[in-house]
Amino acid sequence: MMTEALVRELRRRLPLRTYFRWLGYRPKPQGKFFTISCPFHSDLKERFRIYDDYFECPGCGLRGDIIIVHARERGCSYREAYEELCELVCLKNDRDPVKSPTPDPRTNKTRG
Repeated sequence: MMTEALVRELRRRLPLRTYFRWLGYRPKPQGKFFTISCPFHSDLKERFRIYDDYFECPGCGLRGDIIIVHARERGCSYREAYEELCELVCLKNDRDPVKSPTPDPRTNKTRG
């Protein structure tokens, strides 16, 4: 279930600047934000602003959070992007732990 608390925790665990670095961008510091060329429209100027938990582009007017960026990058829905990012930062395991199989010492086979 997607809740505001889980979305906040996702944003905390995976800062936008880190995510853009994973995508191959090199955000440049500009005071309270970082800048890159907008990945969503052809823009040679580095006007795309990356703040701690949101982004905005004065060129195309797009504004949002890490889930929106991931959804656009992957071509998926907001919900799918949220679920993928939660798995990436192991957020689902916090609320719904998955038991890993443990070996049975008598047979040395795994049991789950």
